[in-house]
Amino acid sequence: MKALIKLAFCGLIALNATISNANTASTKAAPTQTTAATNHVLSQQEANLLVNRVYEINTIKLNTLNKTEKHELKSELQAIRKKLTNPGVSGGVYLSTGALILIVILLIILF
Repeated sequence: MKALIKLAFCGLIALNATISNANTASTKAAPTQTTAATNHVLSQQEANLLVNRVYEINTIKLNTLNKTEKHELKSELQAIRKKLTNPGVSGGVYLSTGALILIVILLIILF
């Protein structure tokens, strides 16, 4: 009977756990990266161009720019960040609330 409960417990975890793809794209290392909005795969050359543009922006002296130019640079950096990273994909295992309740109940029964 305990073996059946343990088997059911493992089956419950296997069916309710959703493993997300852990895509930790960094701005320097990933050869291909996808954008969140269009699912367009960036080539290594495109990614390098965007990273080089970020380095160019970092070398600009911000105290010489007016408010609108600073705002444009900030929005450009945000757009580049969105292109290079894939938001919403954090990786990990996600369990529903019902599955967590069942796991706790089964743990109480088993031990």
